[in-house]
Order: sequence, then C-alpha cells, then structure tokens
Amino acid sequence: LGVTPKQAVWLDVDQEGVKAAEGTGMKAILVENLEAALEKLSDFTGVPAVGAVSQPLSCTPDQVSHGYISVKPGVRIHYVEMGSGPPVLLCHGFPESWYSWRYQIPALAAAGFRVL
Repeated sequence: LGVTPKQAVWLDVDQEGVKAAEGTGMKAILVENLEAALEKLSDFTGVPAVGAVSQPLSCTPDQVSHGYISVKPGVRIHYVEMGSGPPVLLCHGFPESWYSWRYQIPALAAAGFRVL
C-alpha cells in the first residue's frame, strides 16, 4: 500500500494483536470501549471523533465489487472493494468475512478512501 508503520494505526480487541502491531512500529489502540478507542484515535490523528446518534448505514453484497487474488497455486483470497482514493485495507479474523466490516466500508468510501 506504500505506507510506513508510522503512517498506520491498528485497532484491535486483542492485546496480542496490539503488541504485534506496536512491534512493527505502528500506533496501536486496544478497543475495550468504542468511545474510548475513538477518543484515542482522535487524539492520535487529530481528526475529531463523531458519535453516531443512530446505527450507521451498511453495505450489502450487491453494493461492493467482488474479486479474487491468487496467493499461490490452488489458494485464492476473496476481497471486496468500494470507493476510490488512498487505499484502506480492512482485515478480519477467523471465522469472520468481509461482511463484518459492512458498516465501516461505506463510511470510509464516502470519506474518500478505496476500501479493500
């Protein structure tokens, strides 16, 4: 993606993931409470956190582009894509799928990012 660890922020609900991200030089935030995590993210980025009054809009499978990338013979990884601009890569854990990011994808795309 062309970014350095100093240009990335990692949010995780697991302390092990936070420590791994910090080990690479990234700023990492442990998400135990959403409001507190957003405040920490706001402090780090300088972008004010905005609380939602209602549930954010989500996307459905027909609203995103679907693709596959072959990582080695016989192994393909499915991905979805929405928006244009600087790329934002959302990585889910097992046994989740892209659909676990359905609320974040349209918001990031509307903010001018290419969400993968």
